[in-house]
Amino acid sequence: DYGQQQQQGYGQQQGYQQPQQQQQGQQQQQQHGQPPQQQGYGQQQGYGQQGDPNADWRRQQEEADRQRQQQEESQRQQQEQRRQEEEQRRRSEDEQRQRQQEAHQKEQNAANAIRQAIGKVRQIQPDQIESACKELDEVLNRAGADAGGLQQRLQQEAQQAQMQARERLAAHQKAKEEEAAKMKEKEAVTTKLLEELSQLITTAEGEVGTLQEQAKPVLEGGSMNAVDLEKASSSFNEARAKAKALCKSCTDFLISKRPVMEEARSVTAETKQKLMPLQMKIHETMKAVSQVVKTVQAKVDAAMKKEKAVSTLAKRSALFTKYDSDTDGMLNAKEITAYSKGEFQFDVPTPVVDKLLALYGKAGKGVPEADMLRVRTAVGIAREAAASQSRKEEVLKRAAALEAEKVALQ
Repeated sequence: DYGQQQQQGYGQQQGYQQPQQQQQGQQQQQQHGQPPQQQGYGQQQGYGQQGDPNADWRRQQEEADRQRQQQEESQRQQQEQRRQEEEQRRRSEDEQRQRQQEAHQKEQNAANAIRQAIGKVRQIQPDQIESACKELDEVLNRAGADAGGLQQRLQQEAQQAQMQARERLAAHQKAKEEEAAKMKEKEAVTTKLLEELSQLITTAEGEVGTLQEQAKPVLEGGSMNAVDLEKASSSFNEARAKAKALCKSCTDFLISKRPVMEEARSVTAETKQKLMPLQMKIHETMKAVSQVVKTVQAKVDAAMKKEKAVSTLAKRSALFTKYDSDTDGMLNAKEITAYSKGEFQFDVPTPVVDKLLALYGKAGKGVPEADMLRVRTAVGIAREAAASQSRKEEVLKRAAALEAEKVALQ
């Protein structure tokens, strides 16, 4: 080592070497950490011998320490350099990974935005297809470049979606035009049906007027018998049947044609508004027919009832006259018995006849014509009592016969 050579004695510099044995001893002392033994004066002065062995040892130790420190410093610097290089490498990798993630996220965001616009085009209502296609074009122009490797495929999907959407729009417009044409036809049908219904109602109203005219002879004819009523009612009955038939035609027409009229949705409100007064007219017409018929029928019923009562009284008077053999205007006991026998083939019991004469007889002569109905009622009650008694006797007779048969069998 150069430093050790500088500190060697003059004799060593001149090529004078120490004895080998002395050098080995010094090396052993240095290995055991002991300073070398002091040399002689000549050696200290450098005359062919080394200097102070302690100084050499210290110099060697210092040099070893210095070299060790240099080596450690070099190792530390190398480690620091490797650490910095590793840290720089990791930082570069992190930055590269971050850039890749950001680029991937940007690509995904762009793709999602484009797909969302494509989905909107596919699902949008027909009347909003053009605006959705325009929005899709704007999204493609804005975000298409950011989609990276997906750009071409997304553009193809967008073109296909726009083409299908425009085809759907064309089909929708065609269907809309066809629907409009059909609606025009339905509107025309509705208008025609409303006119037909209005004409039917007008005809029915006219027939109601005829019916009212035909009812006047009946209503204003005063007291009329059945024959006169029948003659006066014949024309009325014809008008009544015709008016009722026309009213029914109006009602049937409205019920059957109303759904057809309301198919024209574009004029549904207008149609309903027009139908309301027509329905009111139908109702009023039917009400007028019913009122006229009811009034005339009441007049006819009253006349028929009166005529029936008159006929009943006449028959009753004729029946009384038939059995009032002495023509005194009263039925005595003999005549009452004859009436019962002649009309009902029933012999009325004498107590019944006596009771009638006691209750309704006048001056002991008999029952007057006004009480003829009472005679008929009393005879009817007596007949029922006799029939009941006969049924009881028949039951008793049958029971006795059965009892006799039982006895005979025993």
